Amino acid sequence: PTHHMQSKGVCVCVCVLTCCVQAVTFEVTENNSTCIKAELSASFLITYNTSTSTRTAQVPLPDSARVDTDRSTCGTNDSSPRLLVTFGPGHGLGLSFATNTSLYSVTNLTVQFNLSDSATFPEANSSGENVIFSMSVRAMFPSFFFCTKDRRSGISHSPAPAPAPSGTPESGFYSVKLKNNTVCLLAQMGLQFNISYLSKSHNEVVRDVVNLDPSLTNSSGSCDANRATLVLTQDQRTILNFTFSLNSTTRKYHLSGLALSANWSDMTTFFTASDFSLDYLRSTLGLSYMCNAEQTLVVDANFSLNTFKLQIQPFQVTTEQFATAEECQMDQDQMLIPIIVGAALAGLVLIVLIAYLIGRKRSQAGYQTI
Repeated sequence: PTHHMQSKGVCVCVCVLTCCVQAVTFEVTENNSTCIKAELSASFLITYNTSTSTRTAQVPLPDSARVDTDRSTCGTNDSSPRLLVTFGPGHGLGLSFATNTSLYSVTNLTVQFNLSDSATFPEANSSGENVIFSMSVRAMFPSFFFCTKDRRSGISHSPAPAPAPSGTPESGFYSVKLKNNTVCLLAQMGLQFNISYLSKSHNEVVRDVVNLDPSLTNSSGSCDANRATLVLTQDQRTILNFTFSLNSTTRKYHLSGLALSANWSDMTTFFTASDFSLDYLRSTLGLSYMCNAEQTLVVDANFSLNTFKLQIQPFQVTTEQFATAEECQMDQDQMLIPIIVGAALAGLVLIVLIAYLIGRKRSQAGYQTI
């Protein structure tokens, strides 16, 4: 699941992904017997303060992460099973578990990171601190559980048929402000989720199409010289994170990351999907990006995002209005279609007119004056 936590002016979004390729495997053993085995990958989005602004660092769980054997435990009658993973200079991820005869659950999630790690948190104004977040969670699974991707691959039930689309979503206006209340990111767009999840009511994976309601959505985020984030939160049950990256050499920016966490009423478990290696919505520094046509931004097999009437500017916002827009190729193509059709019709009319004049001239040449 994905969780957002705040402490000491620092905000962290933890996205823990299971059933993923290239996941790191961790084992906790006792008396030569494995009691906990986890294959997972995780990505941490950590917003922290510098002396002049806020920054967001993306910290993936590296392959070099290792089990802290001294603090991980299989549990006793008085303590819960616990997996603690350490990585980098003082960073860590901890999961506590509980079980009964048919279900096991993650009951507590702990994240620790060291702000003195200047490579990960450049210019952090709280260097030297170990910041620890701990929160109770409720993620329950059967003793043998197929993740959503395996279900969609045919290991379990096939997805139920997708419902009819919910219509074009309403367009919302969103912004991100710095500490001095200056706007640093502007966005206006309608958003629609294409999502597959394990349904309580159907007891299988279903596909759903859901519109984001701007009237129920709050925006937040952060801005840096080469990175900007926009976080949209609806009813604390839907959290959508956009990450934009800027290449200062080419002066081009693009949408490099999308992350969704959802906890809807019909979902059996928390839903999460993310990709931070995307290349969408590419534009030039100093301009806004505009696309009125519907676009589909694919994140993974379980989640894609449809955008409608989109205009966004994540860098160099000088006023609270968009700069000149650089239009997407689809809009340009749609503008060319009537021009091409009009030119073709004009050419056809010209050909008919020329043929008529030639035919008339030949007809007149066949008569002699008496």
